[in-house]
Parts: sequence; C-alpha cells; structure tokens
Amino acid sequence: MGFLMVSEAEPYESSLVRALPGDRQRKRVPYSVSFKPDAFDKVARQMLAETGSATVLDETTFFHAEPNAEKTRVDSILVEDSHGGVARIRAKVFIDSTGEVWLARALGCETVLGVDPRSRFNEPSAPEEGFLQLNAITRCYTIVPSDAPKREPAPQTDVAFPRAAYVTGWMDGVRMVNMMPTLPGKALFDLGYEECMRRSEQIVRAHWH
Repeated sequence: MGFLMVSEAEPYESSLVRALPGDRQRKRVPYSVSFKPDAFDKVARQMLAETGSATVLDETTFFHAEPNAEKTRVDSILVEDSHGGVARIRAKVFIDSTGEVWLARALGCETVLGVDPRSRFNEPSAPEEGFLQLNAITRCYTIVPSDAPKREPAPQTDVAFPRAAYVTGWMDGVRMVNMMPTLPGKALFDLGYEECMRRSEQIVRAHWH
C-alpha cells in the first residue's frame, strides 16, 4: 500500500505538505504526516502551556451534561477524575470529539449509524435504502530495533489478514505498521471491546510473522 521513510532523502518537512492537483505527477509528495505519539503528546502539552489559558485534565471522564434553560446550547458538563473527584465545567463552546459522541447522546441528540438512505438528507449519491456499514477497525503496531533480536514462533491460529500495509519510519529505525483493515467496524458491536482486542492481537502477530 505504501512506504514513507523520514530520512535525509525524505525529510520530515516534506510530510507536512498536502498534495495539490497535479503534484503527484510533478514530484513525489507524501500524503501523510509521520509522528511519534509520545513526541506529539509532549509538544502538544508544551504548546498548550504556552498559551497560559489552557488546562489539561488527564484521566478525567465526562458523565453528565446540562443544557441552558432554553435548551438551545450546553450550559455545563460534569467530569470525574481518577480519584473520584467531580468538577463542573462551564464554557461558551463544547466540542464533542469523543468517538462515541457521549456529549451529544447525554443531551438527547439524535444519533445514527451506518449509511443513510437517500431520502434522509436528500443526498443524490446515497443509496435508496440505508444499511449498517461502518468504517473498518485498524490495529497498528510498532517495530522497534533490538540489540538481542529473537525469532518468535509462528502463531498457532490460522487467521486472515491483509497482505499489505502502509509503513512509516524514522531515522532511529522505528517502524509504524498500519495493516489497514483488521476487523469489520461492526465487530465492535457484535463482539465487544475485549473480544475485538483479543482477535486483533492474533491478527497483528500473524501479520508481523
């Protein structure tokens, strides 16, 4: 599927460029940004601290939302930290960036899953009938160089996995492997989180082997 190495020949800055029409023919332009999660976390926290007006609440869970009297906007939310402490947060704007739209659901907003029928939003390209199809689940993994490498035995289970991957890498030898679809998106609802983790672990090890 693809390979992007951050090296002297392919500097990190080039991965920050988004392609414009025709760029693919004129020169090679990467279509992704390679980054290490721990480095991103560190820099993002530094940038937030530099604003002097941002507070990061780690290990804090949202559990309740209250609208204003007119029920036209969110007035406040309640969150709980890892020690059981509860805090109320008020703001002019709340952004629900949770994967499960917890804030919207707590306020009673309508949510939908899958592909909408054409009649719902008058989309010409939508199908006549809706159906439950979700984005696939992708389990990525990291390959880290070792001074004492060892060969792992082949997995004992026969599992299916994609025969390709998108690999990014850095000059220190670390590789990030995105094997693309690992499980169907609907598997999370059909099997549950723990079973999806168990199955994806088997698929990752088979893919790595």
